[in-house]
Amino acid sequence: MNNQNIFEAVATGTIPANIKSRHDHPVQNKHANATNPIETNKFYAGLFLGSQTTASFTQPYSLAWSRGGGTLKSWGMSVSHVEAKLLGFGPENHKFPGSPVNYYINPIGLQHIILSASGLDESSVLNIEEPKAFSAQAVLKQYGGSAQSIIFPIV
Repeated sequence: MNNQNIFEAVATGTIPANIKSRHDHPVQNKHANATNPIETNKFYAGLFLGSQTTASFTQPYSLAWSRGGGTLKSWGMSVSHVEAKLLGFGPENHKFPGSPVNYYINPIGLQHIILSASGLDESSVLNIEEPKAFSAQAVLKQYGGSAQSIIFPIV
């Protein structure tokens, strides 16, 4: 590795035939209304990707669309705050200075408060609007074309 320039291109030719390439993303954006491409690893991505059941960690709280789950079976936005007594820690690793723990677990799926409305049900939709680097708006509607909505600014 002596005298190697990390900024020099490794290869500039065509991609080998045995390496498949694609021109789309494997997880389609169905729930984020954005005119520009959305950057990867956004803290609010769980609210628009896949089943939309992954939390948005806005520290010290997390937000998640209840989507009919949990004890209350609500279709609102759940807010969770994890207290220190709920954290789980693995065994200490004495091979390192300070004996840090091998892992730590932060419980997910807690629903301390749910902000909802009586009209929300399985036909409700959640979209992300105005996605930016450090903020977005989670817009919860009774159904896809509804003019009424609950807007949750996420920062």
